[in-house]
Amino acid sequence: MVLGLFIGMLGFTSLLIAIQHSANYYWLILPLMAIGFGTAFTMPAATMVAIYSVPKGREGIASGYFTTGRQIGSLIGVVCFGAIISKSQQLINGMQISLAVFSLLFLRKRRYLGRYFAHPMMQNRRAKRDDYKPSAVRVTQRCVP
Repeated sequence: MVLGLFIGMLGFTSLLIAIQHSANYYWLILPLMAIGFGTAFTMPAATMVAIYSVPKGREGIASGYFTTGRQIGSLIGVVCFGAIISKSQQLINGMQISLAVFSLLFLRKRRYLGRYFAHPMMQNRRAKRDDYKPSAVRVTQRCVP
């Protein structure tokens, strides 16, 4: 997860630099690929953290809230970016500001998660949950004779 956030941060920073110094679209391919890879590399681990942070039996609810929050965040991002694009004179300025903000957010999350995963409580919690069955399996075993 930390590696994915770091790759995404590098992608946002590279895209910020590429937009400022070149108008050629070919220079945008690698930063956009890094952003996509970093985000795709981070999401499964972020889902795991959201599910492991709740008590047993509530994993489905946590997954639902996490997915809903992710979808709402994507929706807000598309709306904000669409508003920036509609004002074409301000597109580059707005894009540079948003890329700098996203790069800093990715860096901050990477630092926070590095401390979180190093915490001994998280390691003990993982060890306790190794022998545990998902709630869907438990419900099925109770309902099916």
